[in-house]
Amino acid sequence: MRARNFALGIVGLLLGCSSSEQTRFSHSANGATGGDGGSLASTASGLSASTGLGSGVGGFAPSGGTSTGSGSGECSEASKLVYVVSTDNQLYSFSPATLQFKLIGIINCFSEGTAGQPFSMAVDRSGTAWVLFNDGQLFGVDTANASCKKTAFIANQNPDFFAFGMGFASDDAMGTSETLYVAAFTGSGLGKIDFPSMKLSTVGPFENADAGELTGTGDGRLFGFFISTPVTVSEIDKKTGGILSVSPQPTVNIGGGWAFAFWGGDFWLFTSPNSVTSQVDRYQPSQKITKTMSQVNFKIVGAGVSTCAPVDVPK
Repeated sequence: MRARNFALGIVGLLLGCSSSEQTRFSHSANGATGGDGGSLASTASGLSASTGLGSGVGGFAPSGGTSTGSGSGECSEASKLVYVVSTDNQLYSFSPATLQFKLIGIINCFSEGTAGQPFSMAVDRSGTAWVLFNDGQLFGVDTANASCKKTAFIANQNPDFFAFGMGFASDDAMGTSETLYVAAFTGSGLGKIDFPSMKLSTVGPFENADAGELTGTGDGRLFGFFISTPVTVSEIDKKTGGILSVSPQPTVNIGGGWAFAFWGGDFWLFTSPNSVTSQVDRYQPSQKITKTMSQVNFKIVGAGVSTCAPVDVPK
């Protein structure tokens, strides 16, 4: 079944649920799982919507406005790494230069009010991983120790964006402010989340694109890793949601989960062809080559990289 049909079926399920039901997604191309339990919260506790830099999620909440970020001169080595999250709530750093994963810790967001599973992730310049769970809740996670804090984000602000892929992109080329963009899992289009209000707004519809994950760059570009036949890596117009370019990936099989990140001029694609564990593929636009780099014994469902990451291949 095509991903768009699958996603639209999920929307129908959402709209058909009562307020006493909790719908959860599986970040895969195979299907969704439903569950009952607590109701979707109409308000969020934890972080105040008015928090700014230096307060909120353990002192690392973004600054005000749609954008967030610190000066490029303040980027630490840790902020230049890729981070991934597994179905077992494990947070890892990933070094594209060495292909090494390092376990940081277990994300214990259960104590903060979720019974869900990680669905997607984005990382900002200050070292915060923003993790979306499949119950629609968004949490801030410190990439130094995996500590978790609830945010003021309200789930299901827009039914098309109950579940979404996400990524930060710099507002200007090599600038120090960035915006958190989100891609509706229904395939309907691009949105963004404002800080500190945590309100989600739509940017525009995608053109001939399905569900996708996002990654951004320090030079101000935004890309999507889209389910399609074949899957594609596409550049997205941040102002309209329009697709600027399409790079088909005929050798890549998403399987049971997918995520990706831009680092050093290349795209790192995390997929789960066997739906149990993940593999890492590297797409090099300069050579138009996609190559499998490694296999891992856990399943990755979210990846994030900050706009501090190198834009060009390190020399």
